[in-house]
Formats: sequence, C-alpha cells, structure tokens
Amino acid sequence: MKILAVDCSSSSLSICIANDDKILFNSYFNVKKTHSETIMPQIEYALDKAKYNIKDIDVFGVTVGPGSYTGLRIGVSTIKAFAHVTNKPIAAISSLKALAVSADDGSKYICPILDARNDQVYGALYSSNNYMLHSVIEDSAFSIDELISKTQSAASDESIVFIGDGALNHSTKIKKAFGEKAIIANTYASIIDAKNVAVLTKVCALNNNTINYLELEPKYLKKTQAERELNNK
Repeated sequence: MKILAVDCSSSSLSICIANDDKILFNSYFNVKKTHSETIMPQIEYALDKAKYNIKDIDVFGVTVGPGSYTGLRIGVSTIKAFAHVTNKPIAAISSLKALAVSADDGSKYICPILDARNDQVYGALYSSNNYMLHSVIEDSAFSIDELISKTQSAASDESIVFIGDGALNHSTKIKKAFGEKAIIANTYASIIDAKNVAVLTKVCALNNNTINYLELEPKYLKKTQAERELNNK
C-alpha cells in the first residue's frame, strides 16, 4: 500500500511517502515561507526521491484539523485535487490524534494539546491499550482550565502524557493540577509528523475508513475570525 501523507495544520509542513510499513521519504519544515509556496515543490521532491508518480499512490492521508485555518485549507485542497485526478481514497486524520501517536510509548493516557492563543487550546484525551488509541475526550476547543478539569475527571488516578505546543505553553498550570502524574513531552516530540499521519492512514485504509475527494473538508472546531466578526455585527 503506497501512501502519501501530509500535515499543514500548523506553521510547519511535513510530508511522508510510505509503502506499507516502510518509510520511503519523510520531511519536516518550519521555515519562513507559506505552505502555498512550499507544499507542491516538496511533494514533487518527495515523489521523485521515492521514485513514484502521483498515480502510483494508493491512498492519501491529510490532517483535517484542528489547527491553522490557512494551513488546513492548503493541505486539504492539495490532497483533494490529487485524489480527484487519481480517483484514489483519502484518510481524513485528526491533527490531535496524529500528535498523540508521537507520545504512544505505552502510557495509559495521552492528552495532545495545540495552542489556540489567549489561554484557548485544541485538545483531546486518548487512552492507549497495546499501542491502540481510543478516544476518551473528543477533539474540541477548550479554555486550558476547562481541558484540565475534564481530563482530571476522566483520568484522575493515572499518569498522563501531555504533548504539543499547548502542553509546553501551559506546562506550569498542568503540573500544578496533576503533580507527578503529568508527563510533559519535550519540544522535539511535540510536533505533528507526517510519518504518524501515514501510520493512521494505513489503519484507516485497512478498516475501509476512507472518503472520496468530495467528502474531504477541514474541521476547524472554532469559527474563523471573519465569521466571528460577522456574527458580532
């Protein structure tokens, strides 16, 4: 199974090409260029290095949110176009779940958190059993205090791995609430890596949990600034 996986949900861009469990190409960029400038040249470069044509890809994977509105639109639009041209299926991957995969080292609970500014975050809680992730708290937008409270109620007696830029930015508050039960993942682990998107894409494909290009849409979880300003008028 040949997979092209992409993440554009934050300021970084990550691309992976895999064939079953073998990673043929994986890259991560966090440079001062927009995703619209870099995504197509980097996908072309990745395909060239893997010695694939876009038509060789069996299934596409892309993070659909939460995250940067602009980044999500670019990633989703790009994969939508590829899937349309090639008539291949798509796995729509949660950005938070892809982040949680980075922390899945056997810990019972994993709480991925993406910063949404002004003490607001995107967060979720997953339980891990034999490296399989199960949703305990669904992806949503929270205040950091609300997420902490919900997580305390759901996993009060267990250690929890907190991962992501939101976990790093609010580490003091998290440690105060959870004490020694809180494990804060380091900066290098707290990125969304396309190789984890590829892993989740394969799982979706094997379980027939894919969609076509017409069904693919970003999942913002919060209204855009333009929508909020319109509602306030």
